[in-house]
Amino acid sequence: MYRPLDKLPDLVLDRLVSEALQQAPTSRVSFLASFGTRLHASTVRVLFGTLAIPDDNRVFDSTGSSHWPLVAQIVGNPERYGRAVKSLVIQQPAPDASGQILPLESQHFNSILGACVNLEEIVWNSSFVPPDGICETITSFNPRLSQLICRDSSDIRCSDSQSSRTYQSKWDAPSLPLLSSLPLTSLHLSRLSQAGARALSVLLSSIGEDSLLEDISFDIVWLDDPLCEKIVEAGRRIRTLKLGTRGTKLSDRGIVTIVEGCENLEELILEEVQGRLTRALWTKPSRYPATLKRFRVTINESASHHSWTADHLVSLHAICFPVLKSFSLVRIEANPRLVDGSPVYDNPIDDIACLKPVPQDFVDKIRGAKSLSVLECDWWAWNITDLKVILENCTELETIKLCLDAPFSKLLSLTSNFASLPNLRELSICVNPVQAPGTPPVPLVPFSRSSLPTPTGTPVLKAKSALPQLLGFDQMQTQTLPTSTVGDPSMPLMREVKRFVRKCPKLLSLAWYGKHGRGTWTVTRPPSTTSKISINVTVDYLPPTISELIWKTMLWEKNEIEAEQNGSSPNAEERVGQAWAGPAADAMAAERAAETEKEQVAAMNEKERLGKLREGGRKARSLSVNISNPGDNAQLPTPTDSTHSRSPVLKYSPLSPPPSACECSVSTALSSVSESTESNSSNGIDHSGVHVRAPSEPSSSPTKTPTHWRTRSTSGAASNSKEVRVDYFSSKSTGSTSNGGNKAGRRRGLPNGAGRGFKKRTSGGESESAGGHGADYLRRGRGNSRVSGHPSVTSGSGQIRKSSSRRPTD
Repeated sequence: MYRPLDKLPDLVLDRLVSEALQQAPTSRVSFLASFGTRLHASTVRVLFGTLAIPDDNRVFDSTGSSHWPLVAQIVGNPERYGRAVKSLVIQQPAPDASGQILPLESQHFNSILGACVNLEEIVWNSSFVPPDGICETITSFNPRLSQLICRDSSDIRCSDSQSSRTYQSKWDAPSLPLLSSLPLTSLHLSRLSQAGARALSVLLSSIGEDSLLEDISFDIVWLDDPLCEKIVEAGRRIRTLKLGTRGTKLSDRGIVTIVEGCENLEELILEEVQGRLTRALWTKPSRYPATLKRFRVTINESASHHSWTADHLVSLHAICFPVLKSFSLVRIEANPRLVDGSPVYDNPIDDIACLKPVPQDFVDKIRGAKSLSVLECDWWAWNITDLKVILENCTELETIKLCLDAPFSKLLSLTSNFASLPNLRELSICVNPVQAPGTPPVPLVPFSRSSLPTPTGTPVLKAKSALPQLLGFDQMQTQTLPTSTVGDPSMPLMREVKRFVRKCPKLLSLAWYGKHGRGTWTVTRPPSTTSKISINVTVDYLPPTISELIWKTMLWEKNEIEAEQNGSSPNAEERVGQAWAGPAADAMAAERAAETEKEQVAAMNEKERLGKLREGGRKARSLSVNISNPGDNAQLPTPTDSTHSRSPVLKYSPLSPPPSACECSVSTALSSVSESTESNSSNGIDHSGVHVRAPSEPSSSPTKTPTHWRTRSTSGAASNSKEVRVDYFSSKSTGSTSNGGNKAGRRRGLPNGAGRGFKKRTSGGESESAGGHGADYLRRGRGNSRVSGHPSVTSGSGQIRKSSSRRPTD
């Protein structure tokens, strides 16, 4: 019997069967049993080629059988249906009626992996981390696995709702090194703990030069320079590399190692990379891969960042622009919040993400990017002059996405400049809010499952009520928005848009995107258009619309906030059998313990070595001596018996600073002395040019430094009585007279024993021997006189004379 379908290729036949099953899902049994062997095999490939199940324990009952028909058939008949499964997708579970979330048990998950022996891809989209021993099961039952994808937390959050506790969970991945025996070509890992990062390092080391990896994506807090070196060791065939880290372990050395070591790299993506990257990062590589074609950096403008996160963007002009096909430096805008059912953009922007003009070095460098086909750069603001440079030099551009620091009408006036881009298909522009006055339209939200009408309602009327109001003929010629936003001064006219579109022969989409966007204009052209200027074009306006992915994120955030406020957040339970056990687990644990002990010993030895270096380099503390006086011949003090016991010199501020030695006069009154010192001295330094020593400073005279003595009188007699001299540093005492102190003072040029190295203390009616200025300085600077009688002054002859309130009698 002639069957025309038997001559079709498998790909075409599978496409036809897939379309037929989507139109009539109930005909699956007939396709499996009634249409011959060829259609049966094609139906099995379509139905069982990709198995998507939630990470929910309700997939299996208490007896171990599954309620899901596909899972039951695969586990029940693995020879017929299990061998057809090529891809396994683990989805995010939903809470049950009681708000509980219980993930799939490890033994049930192992039974599924055991039935799918031809499995080639595993995609993990669950907020729960995989079982610790999953890699051992994979190596035992799925030797053909080539792609292991564990999506990062940001993608999981955007896809489905989840509890905050599981969202923050990290995976230790102790069995990860066992995957070295598999022919892996794609490896995407995220949410790894510190132990998981070490396991990844061991895996890359085990693969080594025999690696078949071509696509790598790591979003790990513990991403550091040694791990980048391991990536290079296993990166002989790497073509696409995506890195993300919110930690501070990554430095310039790690990025430079990857750029210089991965010779076959074609695409480099840095997504939310913080680390400690410097401003000169992209000038440090000695060479860039000759195969590098796509370069992308993304930064979330609403997330918290370190102050240096965007510093490395300053040196982006140093990358190899002449060989690039695609360059992207984009900002991820914060998702709007639902306020009374309407999306509102009110999230704050981080300080590092504030809009800045594009650097001139970058504009000058991009002139040479003649082969650039994709340019996305809305991190910086472009003015009209800089935009013209791009349009005149990069004539092969097919996609442009920029932030314009000019009104949108200025863009539409550049028709002659855009006409030089014959391959331009997509043009997306966001405008600086300062250049876009007016109120943008409220974005439309997609229909969610919860908003679908019930069977008792009227779906047709409800669908019509959600459509925007149609415009009149006059309004369609002048405006492109509904009548509620006709007064927007920034909204372009439809005729201006059409005039611009006609000059771009292949333009299909013109979008004004962003939180202040006005919408998208889609272009439809006749199929047989050979002219560079298309006159017969159709332009349709679409108002701003929130994508389905962002809408799910908004609903998740709203439900999470409401659940926390009501105290009814989902309770996520731990997976049954999460821990890894068995001989392989024990061997790996012992190996990790030995490595940890070795690292601790090495760290301790390094710490001791650094401590010895610090102790060996420590120097003895020297005396603080002022040798900066330009007027004196400064010398270090001559060592004496008491030099080692002197206190360190501290900054001294006398209450009434003394004048310089040259200004001292015996006959000058004390009041005039204080006035002159306040005007010329401060903190012991005369600003007129002469240095006045503080009490603790050594003498700068070239003569021998006198020993500091404290004299103590043996009786209350006159000043020429015998006294005991006490060395208050060395505790030596000798007999002397007070006149000797006065002589020493005169030798240094100070009147009547006002020497810095001597201080006399008397008893009774006697006071310290100091004249004029020196007496005032000694009272206020080195401590006031300790006598209990009346104050005294010194006569011009150097004798001490009492000052009394009683007038002397003849």
